[in-house]
Amino acid sequence: MESIDHLSSVRDLHLGTIQPPDWRQPICQLGVHSTDPDVGLGFENIDFMVWMKVAALPNFRKLYRILNRQVDMFSNGTYQLVINYNYPVYMYDGDKSFIITSENWVGPRNLFLPVIYLVVGTFLLLVTILFILIWLKQRLSRVHPT
Repeated sequence: MESIDHLSSVRDLHLGTIQPPDWRQPICQLGVHSTDPDVGLGFENIDFMVWMKVAALPNFRKLYRILNRQVDMFSNGTYQLVINYNYPVYMYDGDKSFIITSENWVGPRNLFLPVIYLVVGTFLLLVTILFILIWLKQRLSRVHPT
């Protein structure tokens, strides 16, 4: 068998690998037609890495892109989005959606973590105040014994 050092291209490296069902192109061609130089090729393709990242919960969102706000990419107007049906989700009663969102000071639209942080922070603040009051009461009782 030929070692990886002697292979002439990424295509040769992936020769003989089984392509996942419903994929339109081989892994070595991912990102070839992209106009964005930061997308990456093959296994280094950003879309591929995001797709292969395991979701922690059954209902999840996967980030597709972050727009560079330094560059004015979109002018005012109407745009059409074409979504290719590359991966069927009907087998497990799934669905696909496209969400455009923005982040603010508490993070993305999911409010679970910010609410939990505020609740836990408030609880810890109250416990701290309670401990300070207990400490002051014990200190004053030692200074002025009854």
